[in-house]
Amino acid sequence: EADSAPFSFEKADTIKDVLHASGFFHVKVAAHDAAVSSGGTDEMLKVVTRVGALGMILRATPALLPQVEPHVRAALAAREVKGSVSLNVATWIVTATAT
Repeated sequence: EADSAPFSFEKADTIKDVLHASGFFHVKVAAHDAAVSSGGTDEMLKVVTRVGALGMILRATPALLPQVEPHVRAALAAREVKGSVSLNVATWIVTATAT
């Protein structure tokens, strides 16, 4: 059964449980935090309004984009340094062995 919750894999144990239930073993999950960039304010605005939690909300309710975009643009512009906006991301590095 698919899980449509945007943060359903926020816990390492959930990832391990799903992989174990799918027949994987020796599952290792390590947190990986990094700063990422897609360029300047305009480029990052395109990314953050299309992916992640905000992108999901805007895909479901596109009429919000004109209302939200100026605020997001301002927040990103405040983080721009030398033509680049970096945002902190958190992800998992997962390894497992198939049966």
